[in-house]
Amino acid sequence: MIIADGISAAIAPDTTIDVKCAELNGAMLYTITVDGDLSELAVTVSCPASEAAGRWYPAANQYARGVMQTWNSTKETAFMYGAPIYSYYSQDDANLLCTAMYDSFTTYRICSGIDEPSQHIVVKFLPQLGKNSHTELRLYIDRTRRKWYESVQSATEWWYAGRQSPVPECAYDPVYSTWYAFQRDIDADSIIAQCRAAYKFGCRTLIIDDGWATPRGTISYNDSGDWKPNRERFPNFKGFVDEIHSIGMKALLWVAPGLSGYASASHRLYDGKFLSDSDKLMYSVLDPRYPDVRAALCQDVCRLVEVYGFDGVKIDFIDSIRGADCEPDAQRDIGSVSEVLRELLQSIHTRLTSIRPDVMIEYRQNYCGPDVALNANIMRSADCAQDYLTNRINTLDLRLYTKGAVHSDMIQFIYGDTPESTALQLVNVLFATPQISPRFERLSAEQLDVIRFWLNFMSEKRELLQKSSFELSRCYANYPVVTVRNEHERLSALYAEQTLVLDEACERAYAVNAAGRAPIYLGSREPYQAAYRCIDCKGVETESGKVLLDENPRAMPVPFCGMIILEALGN
Repeated sequence: MIIADGISAAIAPDTTIDVKCAELNGAMLYTITVDGDLSELAVTVSCPASEAAGRWYPAANQYARGVMQTWNSTKETAFMYGAPIYSYYSQDDANLLCTAMYDSFTTYRICSGIDEPSQHIVVKFLPQLGKNSHTELRLYIDRTRRKWYESVQSATEWWYAGRQSPVPECAYDPVYSTWYAFQRDIDADSIIAQCRAAYKFGCRTLIIDDGWATPRGTISYNDSGDWKPNRERFPNFKGFVDEIHSIGMKALLWVAPGLSGYASASHRLYDGKFLSDSDKLMYSVLDPRYPDVRAALCQDVCRLVEVYGFDGVKIDFIDSIRGADCEPDAQRDIGSVSEVLRELLQSIHTRLTSIRPDVMIEYRQNYCGPDVALNANIMRSADCAQDYLTNRINTLDLRLYTKGAVHSDMIQFIYGDTPESTALQLVNVLFATPQISPRFERLSAEQLDVIRFWLNFMSEKRELLQKSSFELSRCYANYPVVTVRNEHERLSALYAEQTLVLDEACERAYAVNAAGRAPIYLGSREPYQAAYRCIDCKGVETESGKVLLDENPRAMPVPFCGMIILEALGN
């Protein structure tokens, strides 16, 4: 059945469908109401494949930006992972087609790519609804020629309109995490020592990762699930948190509600109330469809803030809470795993914000879909230790389709590395809140200078870097140039190119050379004279002077992982 030009729906026999249409900022919104057998329902959106250079969709660690073929490209999104949105774009970053479903709570199989016989780009949404009698799908379609990332952001605004977890300003402060520095080998004294150093480098938040609740030497999750501090590692947990606060830092605690290690008390208490088991890692996943389990999981998380004084939580393993739906019965009051997970996360969020209105809640990228993310205000890049390219892609992607403070994955600096390699980890996450995880005493003096300079710069310029409008170049090439700007300033980071032509004169402009050796080439479509300073990756000035910028780019001696600062001069 044809719904509109380039939109069709497949339905089972004796099934009725009704379609309503409205406009939103140049995009079209379709409300599709279907009654009858929904097991064969499919909604297909298409456009000519001419000009298609690549595609974008939410996925962690995504390098595959090509158009692909429909027969070789099927993805699944659900409440706890992914998001139902696809964008196709031209070589000059113009939107060709952006389409999304509003209801990320429904599980969708999405087949998308080039349909070879028709030579069209196709996005086919297949909601997994079984034979329910009624559903209402809300479909977003943008065929305007605006920039593709603007179209994705417009769809994101449609998702979140009026629905967003409040974001405290402290969520944008640089973070020290224990994970890569210590793995699970943590204790109060070791963390306090690193926090005193981290504070001097601009970190204002600590995240205590896994290991706080388990005995030393633990490599599995056998002892996880009771969420009580290990007294050998933390003899006075409340006093430990108080000391973190006295340093001047907030403290978040890692927790994985739902994980129940085989040796934990929770495993014995809730025996038989599991969704799945992992013999390799020695844990079961608790089933929150049982009301007593759900209440206990909420209590476990919220108690950490209420009793010990933590400023928030890092909630992990959300995407492990999955399983086949069932009909509600005398024991399980909710049959849908997605529905009960939504209720659990909402309950945790509601209770935490009542305890501490400025609470910080971190989710990992893997489960930062539009509905899940309503219950968090920090969205962190998926794990990518030492992989600065992936960290860059992940954080920029997160900024496109989530709300809140976007954080990098914890940066694991290589001890004794060059200053430039150290800086490369930071300049690739310029547009996110940096999380770092070194042992400061093992870093060289030059590395410390690099970290101090870039963390201070990222903190000072957070409004420009994290909250201003941003522009992405060539998604298919992993964003070689990224630009942010506000009324008075602009900053461009060059990751794979060394020529930048400004589109207009600017009071103050920054250009970061993350591409390679000096020089970089700078010009301006609107000629103007500027005073400039070149600084290296440690913040040390290497050259200064005046330059006339025009349409003919000039070689400027900007050191690798350093920057040039341009101040416009009056006539």
